Amino acid sequence: AIEGLNGVSWPKENLDPCFLDQHQAVHPWRLRRESVLGIRYAKAGEALLVDPLLLRERSFPFTSERYRLLLLDSHVPQQKAEEVHAERLITCAKALRKIQTRFPKCKRLADLALDELESSDDILSDVEFKRVRHVITEVARVKQGVLKLKQLDFFSLGRLMLDSHVSLKNDYNVTCFESDLLVGFAKSLPGSLGIKMTGLGLGGCLLALVERTMEASAVEKM
Repeated sequence: AIEGLNGVSWPKENLDPCFLDQHQAVHPWRLRRESVLGIRYAKAGEALLVDPLLLRERSFPFTSERYRLLLLDSHVPQQKAEEVHAERLITCAKALRKIQTRFPKCKRLADLALDELESSDDILSDVEFKRVRHVITEVARVKQGVLKLKQLDFFSLGRLMLDSHVSLKNDYNVTCFESDLLVGFAKSLPGSLGIKMTGLGLGGCLLALVERTMEASAVEKM
């Protein structure tokens, strides 16, 4: 979309080489690689799986006669989102260095197993443990989400979205009162399968999966 509007392109070789994702370390003020890849490769009717460190992407059909994805605005400005996101990334980088003293082959947190994290709780602070647990479980949810999408199991996909938001709230601590309120309300609506925060958090937008027949009602009520 941006290429078409602005007449620009985003070749992979021009992406900022100093940026690393939340699974390792970060330069917090650069355009996020996953955003750039999403701009370049996303297509209507497809979901895009991106590994921002390896600069790899895969697309999967995301079409359904029965279900729709809705983008909801919390109407909360993300005034401190980048600052908080940078702090989370620094915490993850510190945790990774500690974990590597015990698991030297671990190159990024995304490669760490949950039992390996649990065996490292004695060298991590409570906050570091929670941040890393979010990363590990979120990676697992993404992989499961791809599988459920291929199987057209939208109920399980919605459950994974809800679990993701809970983890973003409790372990990564980047949701806000308004987005949590929307999630709680959406869960009570007929035809709502799942909803989660998207982007940096602390405001901004949420993504909801609903039955197509309930789309207008869901939009009106939320």
